[in-house]
Amino acid sequence: FLLTLFFLLDSPVTLYLNLLFSFFKEQEILLMIVFQSSLKSIYLMILEMIWTYPFLSTASYQSHYLST
Repeated sequence: FLLTLFFLLDSPVTLYLNLLFSFFKEQEILLMIVFQSSLKSIYLMILEMIWTYPFLSTASYQSHYLST
């Protein structure tokens, strides 16, 4: 690890990505346990927001245009 660290000192981005990747590989099981259900609900909520936002914006625009 020290050789890899010394070898990647000239590239801070690669070093940062390598450290981040190793950290996520270490915390992978914990992240899977914690975020498995909540991530699925957040993903569905984001999809719902993406699908409903244009309809809500057009409806509010039409109501505002009709009110004036």
